[in-house]
Amino acid sequence: MNTRQKKIKEPRYIGRIYKRKGNNRLYIVLQRTAASLLGITRDIATGIQDTKEGREEAEELLVALTHKYNAVRGGYSNALGSQHRTTGLTIKQAFDRFVEQHGAQRSANSVRNYKLAYNAVLHHGEERKGLADESAHGGKKQLYVEHLLEMMITTRRTAKGAVTPETCEIYARTFLIFLQWSFDEGLMPRMASRKRIRKLHPHMPGKAIKIYGQDEIDQLTAYCYREGASTSERRIGHLISVLARTPLRIHEALTTRLGDIDMTTHTLKVQRKDGRQWEYVPLMARDVEMLKQIAAETGAKNPADRILGYRETSTSRLRRTYLTVAKDAEVELNGRLFHEYKKTYITRMVQRVGKDLSLQEVSRLARCSLQVLEKHYLRMGSEHLREKLNHVFGDTVEIQAGVQQPNDSQTTAK
Repeated sequence: MNTRQKKIKEPRYIGRIYKRKGNNRLYIVLQRTAASLLGITRDIATGIQDTKEGREEAEELLVALTHKYNAVRGGYSNALGSQHRTTGLTIKQAFDRFVEQHGAQRSANSVRNYKLAYNAVLHHGEERKGLADESAHGGKKQLYVEHLLEMMITTRRTAKGAVTPETCEIYARTFLIFLQWSFDEGLMPRMASRKRIRKLHPHMPGKAIKIYGQDEIDQLTAYCYREGASTSERRIGHLISVLARTPLRIHEALTTRLGDIDMTTHTLKVQRKDGRQWEYVPLMARDVEMLKQIAAETGAKNPADRILGYRETSTSRLRRTYLTVAKDAEVELNGRLFHEYKKTYITRMVQRVGKDLSLQEVSRLARCSLQVLEKHYLRMGSEHLREKLNHVFGDTVEIQAGVQQPNDSQTTAK
């Protein structure tokens, strides 16, 4: 029996919208050539209810699919022209769909970053513009949403005020994820020029990596564990101990549960940054014992209990407590906070390269990519490099064109 009944609208583009018998939801059936070129199924279940608003939304989806089809074939402007821009999704509608579909496969922290970047680029009223709208700026035609992104980068201002170049770059990189998704979904006629956007960012020299010295860590923990310390101070001490002894980030340490520790293999189960996979971090026996002792003090007994004892808290609240502890312990932070413990751990691992660890092993133990290690953590001073060079070649003297070249020991100061 043919289940396709009650045709709603004749196809305007590469398909048509219909409703099946006994089902109050809308479906889209595409032309065979279009579905084959897009690499998707012909019959699409939209999940949209058969209402007036639902039909409009389904039509927008069909328009978007048609745009994507024509974009692949290179016929966007001729096939749709301004009609797509008047019936397509607004920037807000596209972003809401992005969060719903793409954000469902990401962690809550990633979704939060998407929203922060969106609010940084968009100002009041601008989100009602069409995502595919174009405007002329500087004698060239470009997407309106791309122009907004470039304005945020060049002015370094958001709806809430000025931001640093580093923060601006993070917002731009995150917002481009939304634009790339929109282009891949056929909601935009073309992708924003990443090359031009990168050139808009000011040149920023590499920042020095700030770390904690072992004496500073000992001073902080000694203050937190002193006799008469408050519960909040002792918990800050536990947090410092965990961050200094493990390659965990602040949010990972706060959410670590008793069931994440394997007492037999001495490993800790940690969710990766993408929120979709787990990794198992090797620990030393004394680190496992430390975590057990902290769990015993905070009352974590069940596998689902958080080891550090924090239930619902924010890093901003912890930051205030930590700043107070550091001040009372007479430790100058100089801008260092929780993330610098991660950098300290990585630095310690990097110092073992060439001794008892390889670079690949450091990358695994420190949970840091090789690219980041090479770009930020493997910068040796010239004096250190010269010592390595002397170790390789010794004090040999090089003869070139009959002229003796002095080595460092023969060079006299002028």
